[in-house]
Amino acid sequence: MSMLKCFFDLNGSKEIFEGLAIAKEVSLCEEYMGKFPVISISLKGIDAASFDTARELTIQMINAQARRFQCLLDSERLTSFDNMMYRYRKPATRDIMIR
Repeated sequence: MSMLKCFFDLNGSKEIFEGLAIAKEVSLCEEYMGKFPVISISLKGIDAASFDTARELTIQMINAQARRFQCLLDSERLTSFDNMMYRYRKPATRDIMIR
């Protein structure tokens, strides 16, 4: 999944694809490489003793990723429904910071 993220993500690294067959697909790379906000979430780090705690940690993780793309709220690429859903995502009891 990290290769897909690197390919599509706005902050992806084009250098890692140099010398690979995909880099020879110039029109494909120009159209798709580095053009999309990509949210990547791994649930393997959620270690909780109860369902409620696991749910809370999951919400925190999703919210942290969503904060990375708050610029989308001003974009015309989101439908009005998507914009509303983005603004009113489930708040966590406490929020975490991501790097």
